[in-house]
Amino acid sequence: MGNTRQTHQMKTWPIEMLMGSSFLRFLLQEYGHDLDSGIILIAENDRRAWQLERAFIENLDARPIPALKQKIERPLNYQMGLHVYRRSDRIDAIIDLLHQKDFLPVLIVGGIVPDDLSENAYIMRSDATDIEIKNISRSYVGFKTYVLDHLKYVQGQLKNLKFESTLNSYDIEREFECFLRTSMAVGKIWKLYVREIFDKHKDIKETEIDTKAAAIFDIFMDSAVHAIRLMEAYNSSYDVPEAIRDCFIRYMGEHGYEVIQDISETTDKTDFDKMILYDDDFYYVKNKLFTDICSPLLETISTVHLKKLMQGAGILRCDHTAKGTYTPKVSLPPPKDGSPTVRHRFIKILKDPLKTEDGLSLEDLSDIYVNEEK
Repeated sequence: MGNTRQTHQMKTWPIEMLMGSSFLRFLLQEYGHDLDSGIILIAENDRRAWQLERAFIENLDARPIPALKQKIERPLNYQMGLHVYRRSDRIDAIIDLLHQKDFLPVLIVGGIVPDDLSENAYIMRSDATDIEIKNISRSYVGFKTYVLDHLKYVQGQLKNLKFESTLNSYDIEREFECFLRTSMAVGKIWKLYVREIFDKHKDIKETEIDTKAAAIFDIFMDSAVHAIRLMEAYNSSYDVPEAIRDCFIRYMGEHGYEVIQDISETTDKTDFDKMILYDDDFYYVKNKLFTDICSPLLETISTVHLKKLMQGAGILRCDHTAKGTYTPKVSLPPPKDGSPTVRHRFIKILKDPLKTEDGLSLEDLSDIYVNEEK
């Protein structure tokens, strides 16, 4: 049960962190514990990004910022200011948003974070469902009430908060120390609120209350450190192979695991626009198929940008990239009827970076699922 609770709290932690950081922002600023930049919240795809914005607005203290660089009714100092990233957004306008100090700015991105933004915010991923967000919102109401009813005490706790021992206990890069300090301050107030809840239960001993409250704080801090460990992984080039692999596996699951074929077994009846081809070292896909497979990522960035990221990550083999050519010509095996060898343009992707943690290739997964269905 304890591990289940910890897993659940780590999953919902980004929402709890955002709620606490926004509502406590004025107090955090007063004592120097506030974040020095905004948050980029990664959603699975563009559709989920819009769903998250709606769920935040309906359940939390959040206000949308639909248009950048325009006069709008600004969020209050205890609210989140939300903007869902669009490819048409100007990078300088987004950077200005992420450095707002009057409210907590949150940029929701579907898919991969554009390179120019990754160094201008703290990046987190949200896997919480709408139902989980709604459930968390109930705790948020109690959290706000506790802070307002015990304001002087909360101020005293934030004023006297000591960070040195906690910072020294974690091997954290200096650039993330501010994030960890804010996490510790927010986690401290959540701990106080949870302790009061436990204190109202007459059947829980005082020592048990302290232990339970301390456990909640420990999980909160472990979640913060885990988020920091992942922040570099959300850098575009680092995360691309995993994102591309997930798109291929999702596509195969949706369209059948027989959409992949050994390139040496192609015939004149092979529909290259619908098949993922492979040899010992590469996968070969047509441009149209590539855009279909990677559609969740292409809701946020352009096809050319994604190919550039793949090239930067070392998983795309191409020529004449300065001219925008990412599809080298590939000679297919000679037809058995003796007709001339045909050359096609394919997107050519290295296989090894797309393997699962268990070392399985896409064709391995295909064989497994096809055999299971027999």
